[in-house]
Amino acid sequence: MSEASGIMNDVRIYDEVIKCTQCNLCILGCPMFMGSRYDHFSPRAIIVGIRDYIKRGGSVDGSLIEVLFMCNLCKNCEVRCPSKIEITKIVMVMKKKIMGLFP
Repeated sequence: MSEASGIMNDVRIYDEVIKCTQCNLCILGCPMFMGSRYDHFSPRAIIVGIRDYIKRGGSVDGSLIEVLFMCNLCKNCEVRCPSKIEITKIVMVMKKKIMGLFP
């Protein structure tokens, strides 16, 4: 996804998150994971949660909201992701959706 490609919608986000192989390399250096040492607070948890939310439809559940807002957008996960998923961009879009700033 390049900046020129425009706004991300659920279909484009889903296309990104299904690229996740769940290798867990993204947790290396993730402040959210390093602080808790709990896999439910990791970039992979964000990706899996978003994938499930899009498949299920409806509203975003509380655990996904919690982990999204714990992310400090440092991009350590993106540097390590072999699938080159733009996790930070996805997190920013999801935060805006939750706050009602993005359709």
